[in-house]
Amino acid sequence: MSGSTPYYEPPIDTGGGSVASLPGRILLKPVVYDRCYPQYRGKRLLSQLSIWVLLASAFVLIGTHNWILAALGVAILSVALAWWWSGVQRTQLKSHLYHGCANPAVVVSTQPDLIAVFADITATPGVRFPVVKILAAPLDLVQGRRFAVGDHVPTVSTYQGPATEGHWKDFYPIPACCATDETRALERLEKRLYYEEEGWSALQNALNHVPHPYAPGLYPVPVSVFLKDHSAA
Repeated sequence: MSGSTPYYEPPIDTGGGSVASLPGRILLKPVVYDRCYPQYRGKRLLSQLSIWVLLASAFVLIGTHNWILAALGVAILSVALAWWWSGVQRTQLKSHLYHGCANPAVVVSTQPDLIAVFADITATPGVRFPVVKILAAPLDLVQGRRFAVGDHVPTVSTYQGPATEGHWKDFYPIPACCATDETRALERLEKRLYYEEEGWSALQNALNHVPHPYAPGLYPVPVSVFLKDHSAA
């Protein structure tokens, strides 16, 4: 179970304008995402309420004397703006999952739920900057599956800057199983990570350089983790 570790909630941002070397190609299923991240849905409702209050205050300041028309106008405009803002958020989240970079992750703890995600966050052609990110993930809210330590969890990430030192400052992965329950899509993403990237083997090598006990954070690791025979490096 998740214990007292707060779940990571990915930001709604397509991140930096970079092009993913291995796009996630995951189609968002809102009901699955909202189940894993209920606080995200709550924040959307709060933003909608804020819009309603803002519009109500505007009508008061205008000083209209027809409160029936004022209330109707507030209701219509607030619903329209809230619907528009929710659509913007969904669009950015869909872009994250479809165009973001696929990264391998593995479960490293179930009490609390923690995953380790491997990524090369370099922003310089021909140079690598491998890292491991340990973060809490709401795996206990994924329906139809119970996760154990060592299980693979494909993720989709966006990278964010500024990349002033030749690499991105951080990256933000979303477990694919928290965005869709389409088994074929999840299996296809995991296979693509096996055949098109060396991420799974590099992740296993990189975990040897992450301090124990595992704790949330971003950990740079040696470039040698990309070698298949890491023991010889």
